[in-house]
Amino acid sequence: MTATPRTHGQAATVDERRAALAAFLRSHRARLAPAQVGLPGGGRRRTPGLRREEVAQLVGVSPSWYTWLEQGRDISVSAQVLERLAQVFQLSPDERRHLFTLARAPERSDPPVATPAHPALAFVLAALEPAPAYLITPCCTVVAQNAAARHVLADWDRRAGRERNLVWWVFTDPAARDLFVDWEGEAQRTLAFFRASSARYLGQAWFAALVNDLHAASPEFRAWWPHYAAYPALLERKELRHPHLGRLVFHPLVLQPNSVADQYLVVYAPRLEAHTAEKLARLSLPENNGVVKSLE
Repeated sequence: MTATPRTHGQAATVDERRAALAAFLRSHRARLAPAQVGLPGGGRRRTPGLRREEVAQLVGVSPSWYTWLEQGRDISVSAQVLERLAQVFQLSPDERRHLFTLARAPERSDPPVATPAHPALAFVLAALEPAPAYLITPCCTVVAQNAAARHVLADWDRRAGRERNLVWWVFTDPAARDLFVDWEGEAQRTLAFFRASSARYLGQAWFAALVNDLHAASPEFRAWWPHYAAYPALLERKELRHPHLGRLVFHPLVLQPNSVADQYLVVYAPRLEAHTAEKLARLSLPENNGVVKSLE
């Protein structure tokens, strides 16, 4: 556990990531009661959750060192300590991956490029009709969609720049707020995915600009962003109120193909409710013709 050297050019990114790691640790420490980790309650506590000294004891590090970690100090963390922190905080697999990303991710200096859909994934998108499906990057840019997604969700083909970003759409487009019956839950799940998948870009100017603009555009984003909300369990049911098709109910899936880097496949599989499959089957999708438009 030694100091980590860094160059001047890396400072902003490293400091941003350390601050995010510190906030992540403080948030999860506050959620755990002593009884959950086998410790006595020990009288009244000024703040909820475990004390720093208790976390340090459970992890096997000194209280001073753990305090420095929560303060975002310039220290490095071994994989063994990260594993023990994940166990103590009872993190889900997604939360554990996010912890490791914040603590140990390599630096990237350039914004991600939204490459066109991989040909195999473009074929899959077309084959999934009439189930809505689309592809996104780790920072939630939509790079391709099938015709059903254009009809049921949004026409990202006609959007440019930030308007193609899923987080921006969910938090700033009134049509998205009207579409999702549980808009608040949808927005929080989208935010959790965005925070976890894009953590590698912390400290980069384009990422900071997107987050700052979301702060300005959405009071909900502004209220939720500072807090590391618990990652939701896999969602089994998502209900929409479509302006033309009426009530639709889906089982959403988010898949990451092993052979295609930095693209996630999102599928809205119809459930046996509200005649969703029948409504989708009646959709007229002449513009698709078996080919998915790839956003360039």
